[in-house]
Amino acid sequence: MNKTCPFCDKKVIQKQKYSESDYFWVLIDSRPITYGHSLIVPKRHLKSFHQLSQKETIDLLKIINILVKQLLPKLKCNGYNLLTNNGVSAGQTINHTHLHFIPRKEQDRERDFKNLCFPTEKDRINLIDEQFKKRTKELSKILAN
Repeated sequence: MNKTCPFCDKKVIQKQKYSESDYFWVLIDSRPITYGHSLIVPKRHLKSFHQLSQKETIDLLKIINILVKQLLPKLKCNGYNLLTNNGVSAGQTINHTHLHFIPRKEQDRERDFKNLCFPTEKDRINLIDEQFKKRTKELSKILAN
């Protein structure tokens, strides 16, 4: 745990979490690009993706599989992006590794890849507390079925 890290902050986790496994939390991105844009965050504070243990890596793949099989069909999405930024030079802004899971529909490709990897403020949606509550409840319900 890191006291200055938002992904180690219990309030952030409680507010944005809609699922979890032994090693990861699945959070709603606080400024999503698409509906269902999620962060898969290790419970253990790690700076880089390559620091995941073998057990964590296996668990991560299971989570991705669950999201693809259960979440995408309910959101009527036919594709997804997985994105992680490791190091400041790669665009990492939070010093706790995490993986973006971004559900996609055909019309989402109207924006170019640069905006997907490095979205501008106009590409983001700022969620308010009520939206977090509604979305975590909706997405949690989808994965519970």
